[in-house]
Amino acid sequence: MNTIDWLAGRITRGLHVLATIMLLAIVVINGVNVIGRYMFNRPMETADELMIFLLTAAVFFCLPRCTFENEHIRMDLIRSHVSGWARRVWDLLIELLHLAMMILVLYVGIPTIAKLFSWGQVSDAAKVPMWIVHSVIPIGFGLAGLILVLRIAQMLRRVEHS
Repeated sequence: MNTIDWLAGRITRGLHVLATIMLLAIVVINGVNVIGRYMFNRPMETADELMIFLLTAAVFFCLPRCTFENEHIRMDLIRSHVSGWARRVWDLLIELLHLAMMILVLYVGIPTIAKLFSWGQVSDAAKVPMWIVHSVIPIGFGLAGLILVLRIAQMLRRVEHS
């Protein structure tokens, strides 16, 4: 394992742990909200927003880990019918398309976050700045994109050596 793989593994594991903590926080918030609502007739006004924001962040923080572990859901009907050189070309094509989608999300997402920041928009109940909420999307896609670039480079080196 080279240094880049080691570093990517550590970062993605850290994000995975962070996502797990976020999911546990959702459980706690939900429990506090239920107790407040039904025992004290005082629900948390911010509970739904916070749980949605935490779940969104957890999903996008797990994206780099899925990419690093190569665990994305995929349809492999064509891949299962080819082998050797054709399979390597197919795999490279799929990774390039995957990277193109990530670049598109960054291209659209980053200016959107800049606008949200400049507008100072906050969520209705919890008053969380919306640029923070939306930033988890390009962060997750950006880190996954870096991992894909490294994977594509490795794939191209293998093609050169075969």
